[in-house]
Amino acid sequence: MKAELQAGAGPHLREGYAPHELQAAAAAAGLVEVRTDFTFHLGATRWAADVESRIALRSAKPLKAILLPALLAASAVERSPSSHRLGNGVLMTARRP
Repeated sequence: MKAELQAGAGPHLREGYAPHELQAAAAAAGLVEVRTDFTFHLGATRWAADVESRIALRSAKPLKAILLPALLAASAVERSPSSHRLGNGVLMTARRP
């Protein structure tokens, strides 16, 4: 994981799809889109991901233990996706026809 972080591809960063690409892939698989939302759209969540990556790069586990309550609170702030703002992730819910 440390090499992944140093390369700029942190544990939560993956190449993905734009919303229209995800919708097309689901349609090609025979699925019907129910809803498409954005995730990781709040500053608190981005801050927590940055802190997590820096802690992992420095192998600073004691610091993570100290900051854990703040990291958990930041992730709790964003429990539901947002359809109103762009974010760092796309979440699509689909169903079989």
